[in-house]
Amino acid sequence: MRPERYQLELFVEPAAGQMRGEARVLLVNDSVTAEREVSLLLNRSLEAETAPGLTQEYCAMQDLPSQEVAHVRLELDRALPPGGRTWIEVRYTGGLSDYTASGMSYIRDTIDDEFTILRPDAFAYPVVGPPSHGELWGADLPMFGYSARALVPRDHVVANGG
Repeated sequence: MRPERYQLELFVEPAAGQMRGEARVLLVNDSVTAEREVSLLLNRSLEAETAPGLTQEYCAMQDLPSQEVAHVRLELDRALPPGGRTWIEVRYTGGLSDYTASGMSYIRDTIDDEFTILRPDAFAYPVVGPPSHGELWGADLPMFGYSARALVPRDHVVANGG
């Protein structure tokens, strides 16, 4: 499965160090077999809302065991055939933990009043794929369309660098 389009709605509360997110993702089954399950990754401090067919566990990245993520699995209502497309929705809440202890010293992401960045490296929104850097990023970063809306306190500024 690969994402073709994201629609993100984010509610960021810097003073509390928390956020809520709603992600709609258009998925394409780019495999040669029908797929029934979607694998998503979130920052280890985020938790997906419970929904039918959704499970979440915390696990290490297969090729970087010191990096823990929230591995979310979502069972589809029916198997998605090769080349098929479907929308999924995931709501999630929590904070952001940095990944400096895992050797990813540039991922110091947190939610606070001074500076907050929400990006895929920190799994600040549901990243489609298994818990493996090699399989997620491979030789190329995934390409997809997106729209994002971020609600923040009045005295904060939102910028986008997609």
